[in-house]
Amino acid sequence: MEQLIPDQEMNPERYILLAEQDTPRVHVFKHETDGLWTNGISEGLDATVAMPELALSLALATLYERIRFPFRPSLPEPS
Repeated sequence: MEQLIPDQEMNPERYILLAEQDTPRVHVFKHETDGLWTNGISEGLDATVAMPELALSLALATLYERIRFPFRPSLPEPS
């Protein structure tokens, strides 16, 4: 299996995005200026992945606009 996080000297990528296929969730790996990688998660169709160093943002609603997710009934609110 190849490395999930690329070698920082060989690859100049600032961001790696891994989009899940069964739910609107994107794992975001960011290459910081100190050479370390950080990670986070953007979740939900109202979420956005901001990439200020690239002057970009990605709305998950746009990314998943043609995807139909399985129906998941919500649980009743406790009274």
